[in-house]
Amino acid sequence: MSGTPNNTVEVDVINMSLGGVRPSTCPNIYRDALNYAHGQGISVVVAAGNDDADVTQAGGVGYTMGNCSTNLIVVGGIGPLGRRGGVSNSGATEAGWGSNHGTRVDVAAPMGTGWNPGTDQVLSTVNTGATVPSAPGYAYYYGTSMASPHVAGVVALMQSAAEEKLTPAQVKEFLMTTARPFPAPVDKPVGVGIVDADAAVVYAIEGPPPPCDPEVEVCGPVATPITNRVAVPGLSGGVGSETLYSLEVPAGARGPLSITTTGGTGDVSLLVSFGEEPQVGDADFTSARAGNNETVRVATPQAGTYYIKLVGVRAFSNVRLLATHN
Repeated sequence: MSGTPNNTVEVDVINMSLGGVRPSTCPNIYRDALNYAHGQGISVVVAAGNDDADVTQAGGVGYTMGNCSTNLIVVGGIGPLGRRGGVSNSGATEAGWGSNHGTRVDVAAPMGTGWNPGTDQVLSTVNTGATVPSAPGYAYYYGTSMASPHVAGVVALMQSAAEEKLTPAQVKEFLMTTARPFPAPVDKPVGVGIVDADAAVVYAIEGPPPPCDPEVEVCGPVATPITNRVAVPGLSGGVGSETLYSLEVPAGARGPLSITTTGGTGDVSLLVSFGEEPQVGDADFTSARAGNNETVRVATPQAGTYYIKLVGVRAFSNVRLLATHN
């Protein structure tokens, strides 16, 4: 815009609290711009949208920024109670309005709610000038457009604290690794957890923890972490294959803990143990029905790590793993 001053500061992060409903797919001009930013080492944080739909099919007719590129950090929204934004404590939805969801959403952040305007919404800055601010401006809003700037701000903190500039891939990994568990049931996936500014900045400073040294400490099994209420689809393996996953159950979590495998073809068994790797014939819980529909139910889960192993009785493919607790 004419009269707008040039930005002479190097950009590390861009927030995009915007979307669109037409055309039906993300325009190439947007894809090109986003890929260019990624190539310059810039993290782009985008709002998932507020259509109460999968982020890749928002509204059924259009796109959100969240499906424009896999390089983005896609932010879903939570309300004051830690539920998916737009869902009340009783589970009611605000007339079909709420945070978009799906496997493309990476992490969640506060978006406020429309149930109690003002006090349960997010106080945001607003534009008061055409090219530069003419006066301070604030207003209450809610939506993933409010959640996304929370995460962009954390990214800025991470970059300011890190000894060397983090790549967009590192930023995304660190945010997701340090996200805190949802404190309330999440009906549809809005990321691996809630952004944790303190943990993310510490991780940016200190980096990943060093590998466990079995000569000086007791090392747990190497497992792929999964998140409460976030399904892991498309799993496959051969006869006799063993794949290990881990689930962290926080203190105060209420049962039951339900771990299931569903769908696909072939035959898989499900083994679960607390605090150690389960083995065939030596597991706290085992489900070995014919096919892939297996269920382990723990009435009163302990706080700590549950290890989940999928064992291929026959070759299997396209199996879905899901763990849930309250």
